[in-house]
Amino acid sequence: MPKKVRNLNTTILFISERGDTKWERFHSYLKRKGAITIFACSSRETYDILRKRPVNIMIADYDHSEIKAGILLKKSKKISPHVELIFLSEKASM
Repeated sequence: MPKKVRNLNTTILFISERGDTKWERFHSYLKRKGAITIFACSSRETYDILRKRPVNIMIADYDHSEIKAGILLKKSKKISPHVELIFLSEKASM
């Protein structure tokens, strides 16, 4: 049986297009569990946040119209090597 998530002591950066609400339930769940959440709408804003604040996890919309996934990964790891990056997409299938 999986362990119950009690209190996340982590900072999560969400990267999605301005006004996009498709990940709202996921964000609300993480916030209720104690995660500190930050939002960015562009790669420039993302890099600025990474330079100024400690971030443990980045959750990015793979279908973001202004962000190229490979470049975001490479530059983010250069600024903050410890950060974990997760891409989510409504369109992806395995």
